[in-house]
Amino acid sequence: MVKILLVLILFLTGCHDQPWQLRDLHLKEETESRQIIALIDTGLSSQLLKKYDDRILDVYNVIKGCEDVEDYHGHGSEMFLLGASNQYGLLKRGQYVIIKAIDDQGETKPHYLYLALKKAEEMGANIVNMSLGGMNEDREVNRQIEHMVKHHIILLAAAGDFGDKDVLYPACNKHVIGVGAYDRDHEIWKECNIGKGLDCLFPGVNLNLGKHSASGTSYACMIASCYTVRLLDYYAKRDKTLSFGQIKRLLSREDRNWKC
Repeated sequence: MVKILLVLILFLTGCHDQPWQLRDLHLKEETESRQIIALIDTGLSSQLLKKYDDRILDVYNVIKGCEDVEDYHGHGSEMFLLGASNQYGLLKRGQYVIIKAIDDQGETKPHYLYLALKKAEEMGANIVNMSLGGMNEDREVNRQIEHMVKHHIILLAAAGDFGDKDVLYPACNKHVIGVGAYDRDHEIWKECNIGKGLDCLFPGVNLNLGKHSASGTSYACMIASCYTVRLLDYYAKRDKTLSFGQIKRLLSREDRNWKC
């Protein structure tokens, strides 16, 4: 059994202004998205599934082999709201597929991740968010990642929340965009894993999430994934297609004032 990183640090807060992570990214008004983003995580609560059913194209549980993706852990639901929330979401008009590959204790197996990646491809996702990480690589997963990148599917994963340690897997895979976290002063988060595989930094410290705040590279990864959707839509409207290398370079820019 592989323990997957699922850091969920919550602080009660009374902040009601526009979330700093939205201001920081200089996003233009959102339009209908042409992209499909897959969330590989702990699933989604039935309440959110019902509330946002118009934005969810498909769901699947690779652990049980069925469509029951009830989220008893809460991490997957938090990631989804970072995108879809009417209050603080970055991708309110996005198209989502939900794939449960992590159990209610926050654990998974490499084979489940492999199945989840395959399912994401089958569902037509062209962006895959993996707000998770582990210590060991897996050949089966690596082969699927390489296959997906060849088919122009963008994969992003959290770097890890263990401080001055190597970037976790699969973020350290060269075909995956490894995402770390920075604070509102644009300083790298002290708990963020660093080193080879850390490709970009996104807001991930004391994020304003409605009635509470949270920190972690999981959050930064989801924000980066939503930003990637906006990025691809921005260029698609101008009849331009970006390569994996171009996307990685654009995400790594400290100054993102081109305003997707």
